[in-house]
Amino acid sequence: MIRKTLALAIALLAIPAAFLYAGDNTSWMEMENCAMCKNMMQDPGLLNNCTWEHHDIANGIVCVSTVDDKYMDSFKTAVAGMGDVQKKLMNGEKLHVCNMCQDMLDIMSKGAKSEDIMTKHGAVSVLTSSDPALVARLHTWAQRTNSAMAMMEKADQSKTMSKTATKSKSY
Repeated sequence: MIRKTLALAIALLAIPAAFLYAGDNTSWMEMENCAMCKNMMQDPGLLNNCTWEHHDIANGIVCVSTVDDKYMDSFKTAVAGMGDVQKKLMNGEKLHVCNMCQDMLDIMSKGAKSEDIMTKHGAVSVLTSSDPALVARLHTWAQRTNSAMAMMEKADQSKTMSKTATKSKSY
């Protein structure tokens, strides 16, 4: 259970703080409305002080996160909070989770395995399956999350450039 929660936590590190938005039901990520994601927002500096990446491997995906030393305690607290949410869900409590988290929870419930290591500066998770259909779902999940991240990062850069341009105007 902790391993599944750590895998979800690493996944959530992908989301830049500028995109802590409440999406509609078709949104992939809903940081403000998702019971799981909200844990990553408890410390407003956490998402801005970590990096995350994932890569397809033959039988799944590898997720790597790094967290600024000042935010490791916040990261550990967020992971524990996500574990609490996962327990509630497993006990049948109805909680809203975003599509990204729901898809990962579903993949894990279908038998994908997670090996997780907390490191000095973050965490590494390897999510695998011997079932080709689950491997394909892991790859699809990773690709969709990568695409969403790329769009958010591009929009964040545009927003930052727009603010800089506005500040530098002289009248």
